[in-house]
Amino acid sequence: MERLRIHIGLDDTDSPRAGCTTYVALNLCRRLVDIGVVFAEVPRLVRLNPNIPWKTRGNGAVALTVEVEPGDLDRVVDVVDGALREFSDVEHGKSAPTAVLIPDPVPEDVKWLYRRALYTVVPLSVVERILSRVPIRVVSVKRGKLRGLIGALAAVGAYDMEDFTYEFLVYRSPENWGLERKVVFESVLEFDEVTKFLTFNNVDEEGERVLITPHGPDPVLYGVRGEDPLVLIHSLKYIRVEEEVYGWCLFRTNQGTDAHLCNLTTSVHPYDSITVRGVVIDVPRVLPGSHVILKVAVDGRVVECSVYRETGILRSMALKLRPGDVVYVMGGVRPLPGGKLTLNVEKIIVEKSTPRVVEGNVPCPRCGKTMTSLGARGGVKCRRCGFRISSIKIKSLNYVGDEVCGTWVASKRAHRHLTKPLERSGLEHPWIHHCPVVKWFCILDKVY
Repeated sequence: MERLRIHIGLDDTDSPRAGCTTYVALNLCRRLVDIGVVFAEVPRLVRLNPNIPWKTRGNGAVALTVEVEPGDLDRVVDVVDGALREFSDVEHGKSAPTAVLIPDPVPEDVKWLYRRALYTVVPLSVVERILSRVPIRVVSVKRGKLRGLIGALAAVGAYDMEDFTYEFLVYRSPENWGLERKVVFESVLEFDEVTKFLTFNNVDEEGERVLITPHGPDPVLYGVRGEDPLVLIHSLKYIRVEEEVYGWCLFRTNQGTDAHLCNLTTSVHPYDSITVRGVVIDVPRVLPGSHVILKVAVDGRVVECSVYRETGILRSMALKLRPGDVVYVMGGVRPLPGGKLTLNVEKIIVEKSTPRVVEGNVPCPRCGKTMTSLGARGGVKCRRCGFRISSIKIKSLNYVGDEVCGTWVASKRAHRHLTKPLERSGLEHPWIHHCPVVKWFCILDKVY
């Protein structure tokens, strides 16, 4: 009898104090293999709207696509339930470990839910309507707490990503959770140099800070991201760690794709991820703490945009904007006291800039070198070629503007999981149902 293809979605297994949904998925994969389940592809790590206020850290869910014997489906449900109970942070009040099992093909309603969950708040009433129309088996550890349903369904709905990358996650032994991670800094620099253009966000622009290690008490030791799964798995040969490794797993993911910024709109609602196109109407204003405020006219209304100090390069560029510049501004909407809304900026594309008048030293008309003053005698002289002009002042007015045109992103240390680094431009690719990796996860030295 032909096997059934089933999609399993997992979410809300962690809490602010501990846990990780990918860790639950890793252990679930082993248990499914042990009962004869066949995987159709590597697991999917799906990041959703990063502005949801009740999310735990990265707002990520996981989906598995498996093939099972028709008579084994109930057994698979039991294995999923057992993994949720054993490896989730069940005791924490804010967790709601949830799984869904959906037969292939993925319903269009579920794909639609994923696209919505990328950039806006999805109410449970929407999920309930989908449940009434689609054959879905729900596994919930905490009766009555169904918030994890949204992420679990959305993870399944992300089956056909328009763009994707891979992440290779290495996990710590439980006795080391909460302790300082022992990853050798120099080895990360070496890996970054060897895999340049095939991986991204390993270290910051200055090469002073490692970006592959999380900071919380979760089970992840490090995670490397890139385009080629084989390159990522080879990180095991380059990146040196000085603590015991529990296991590792490869994920296909929407990280580094800007998938959450697909919503080009003129409407601004709390917690949405949006892209607006408009015109800068005022000179940028610097607040205490060095944050920058931009005002952009969008379809007859003014949108206030906040560019925080931590964004580094992006903040420096925002200070160069002037009234009349045509820009695309991308980020998340945050409500402020009094009902006011601000757009926390992640990326700016300057489509057209207005001319700037900048005062500067006169260039030599013969060789281009900056000219210097002749003092009380008046005029200027070129130090390189000796050319003189007797009837001009040292300062002149130059018109510039094109230098600000282009795409500007926050410094790497301020990237969100979904932020597309500039080095990925042109590398976008739709999902082809093939992955050249046979062995893609490992637990306690056993590779599967």
